[in-house]
Amino acid sequence: SVMKAEFGKQWYQRRVRGLLNNMVLLASLFLVLNIGLVVEGTTYYSLTVTVSGESHSGTDNTVKAKLHGDAGRTEWFICDYSMYNDFQTGTTETYKLSSKYDIGKPLCAEFTIDGYDALLLKSVVLVNHREPTEKMFAGNGDKTRLSLDTYEGVKFLNLCSNSCSKLLPLSEKSWLHNNTQYDLGAFNVTNLEPTTMDFQIQDATGSEVDVSKTYTVRTTMGEKLSFEKIGGPSGVMISKELAFTARPVVVMETGEAVIVAEREHYFTFHNTVTAGTSLKKEFTCVAPSGSKVRCLVRKSRKRLEVPFTQIWQHKDKETCKWTVTGKFVREWDDDLYMDVN
Repeated sequence: SVMKAEFGKQWYQRRVRGLLNNMVLLASLFLVLNIGLVVEGTTYYSLTVTVSGESHSGTDNTVKAKLHGDAGRTEWFICDYSMYNDFQTGTTETYKLSSKYDIGKPLCAEFTIDGYDALLLKSVVLVNHREPTEKMFAGNGDKTRLSLDTYEGVKFLNLCSNSCSKLLPLSEKSWLHNNTQYDLGAFNVTNLEPTTMDFQIQDATGSEVDVSKTYTVRTTMGEKLSFEKIGGPSGVMISKELAFTARPVVVMETGEAVIVAEREHYFTFHNTVTAGTSLKKEFTCVAPSGSKVRCLVRKSRKRLEVPFTQIWQHKDKETCKWTVTGKFVREWDDDLYMDVN
């Protein structure tokens, strides 16, 4: 009777697991096929996890997963089917996940555990449904266990498609910035909203001659430089302190974009480097006889965007290289001019 009860329990669990998998799959397909119901900006993933068949490989603790790719990473997901005992020895489960983050090409699946009941994973398969042919398979060849007990395993385990992926994130300590290449033929310049620096009112409504005033405007003509990588702050895995040197790009009066060889700045991604020069300029506000005018001194501003590509090489493993792409941005004060109205 005990054996029958145990068999019945296992059959029930398998039945529930199958129903849950089918429900999740059907729901995902329904969302994808019915475009109006798909949440804009949501990316769907399938994470298939296999637990080792060795004895005592499963766990009753809560397991979480974070997905990594060449364009970013997701938040943490709890891998759990309700009313089902996940992560048991020798089992394989597929979890349907959704995130506002698109990781691009899958590279790694990172796991963590909340207890001391060690888990030994055998392998994982990760699919980004935006590019379903780009499957990531990773095995746990070192047989590293997940556990809060540091003598038995590790709290965080990263299973990756290749050894270079395991060396991420990019950090100044371990990675070298080889070079920055600009696509100077694809730059774009836009005019920004001008800044009003000063205004004068001249009134010659009761005068038979013109009324004028000459005055001097002093200001700082500033510029802001930054590198924005594709994917935003959640882009290809980098450490916050990752820094590099690069020469800026400017637009000449001829309309040509060029690299300034005489200048070099220290950058970190998505942070701004500022610079500026002092400028003094004289203006004369003239009100013709019988009129009243307002003279505004304005500062014109522009924004330059240039696509860039960077190559980063690991200091110890020269064969490990990563490419970072994005845009170089320069915003600058272009000129002082007067508007009369």
